[in-house]
Amino acid sequence: MNRIQSGVWSALGAAAAGALYGVGEAGAVWVEGRLWLPSPLPLALGAAVLGAGVGLVPGALLGGITKRGASDGVVGAAMAIGLLELTLLVITDAPPFGEVPWYVGSPVALGLGAALILGAGALARLGPNPLRLALALALALVHPLLRWPETPARPAPTPGAKSVVLVTLDTTRADHLGVYGARTATPTLSRLAAEGVLYEAALAPIPVTGPSHTSLMTGLGPWSHGVLLNGIPAPEDRVTMAERLTQEGYRTGAFVSAYVLNHTIGLSRGFATYDDDFSALKGAEALLGARLLAAVSRNLNPDDVLERQGGATIDDAIAWLKEGDESRPYLLWVHLFDPHGPYAPPAPYDTAYYSGDPRSPTHTSMAQATGVAAYLQDSLRGVTDAAWVVAQYDGEISYADAQLGRLIDTIDARGDAGRTIIVVAGDHGESLGEHGVWFNHGDDLY
Repeated sequence: MNRIQSGVWSALGAAAAGALYGVGEAGAVWVEGRLWLPSPLPLALGAAVLGAGVGLVPGALLGGITKRGASDGVVGAAMAIGLLELTLLVITDAPPFGEVPWYVGSPVALGLGAALILGAGALARLGPNPLRLALALALALVHPLLRWPETPARPAPTPGAKSVVLVTLDTTRADHLGVYGARTATPTLSRLAAEGVLYEAALAPIPVTGPSHTSLMTGLGPWSHGVLLNGIPAPEDRVTMAERLTQEGYRTGAFVSAYVLNHTIGLSRGFATYDDDFSALKGAEALLGARLLAAVSRNLNPDDVLERQGGATIDDAIAWLKEGDESRPYLLWVHLFDPHGPYAPPAPYDTAYYSGDPRSPTHTSMAQATGVAAYLQDSLRGVTDAAWVVAQYDGEISYADAQLGRLIDTIDARGDAGRTIIVVAGDHGESLGEHGVWFNHGDDLY
């Protein structure tokens, strides 16, 4: 076999091994059951293609050098995948002010892992074909086996138990809601207030998304649960509402819209479904290639805000509701991030509260806007009128209210309204110039 033939066969073997690994990753996502995936097939196909791409180049290179064909392609793919997984362990950031895992940034961990992977590759290369086949199968099975979930016992619910729907609106000020008399149209909130209770003096315990939601889910203030910054996990000894209701036999699902509430911060405990994947192909965020790109992006661009628009979050929540057992009570948490900056409401909400040119030199109000959050600065470049920025913020609130309306309509259509407690809350507000603080939160009390 010449070098070209060997390279071709090696590339095929590497692609097959990488595809197996990708299918294994997709299987792990499906087995784990955390995301809302009506079917595993689209993810499995996409994962196979991405996995084949990951394994292709190193496998082809190894086969071209050794002239042993497809079997060395499998070995090359395995070694490349192992090294990439190890790299992810080393470069992924630990939560701020949390206990740093021993492997983060450790050259010892990198060296030991590389030695193990190279040793396994050498063993497979020298061994018989069955050993190579075993290595390829291991690529497909490693993720499902490592992520096989424990299935918590779910007793029968108490007869007549009410369902609970919690909707949290990120960065939403009460004085910018139509239900409280502001110009911002919020017909869904007005409808809920007319049919229920409107609180006029409810305060967030802390102006940071993760800690505030930890308080919402545990009933404890930051001084008790100890979570003061985004990225710090909720302590495992603090029982969440979802854990309590799971013990009562509830079906549980959560659909969040921002990376700061992803499952690693502990609020997923108790939720059978915790949908925090914002990729176009649902589940792709768990795949090796996507995880590597995300980790690099987080390190290079720490100010980027990873989010999904509220409409997409509501779409998934509605699908989850429709697939559920109508006889079983449920806890559904939906988090809408739209009012958080950057403010970019879709039409027609982007022009609902402003007309004119926000970049006209006749405006000067933005000159006083200092201390703007880093993640907002690019979107505000060249804007001269602060009123336009506030109008975009209000537009995001009206858009979020419209998406909330879609969810309420679905609850009504299921006949659940009479047996469901619906709670809508903001996690904190936003500074819009008060006390000299502009378009920011988390660093001040205003």
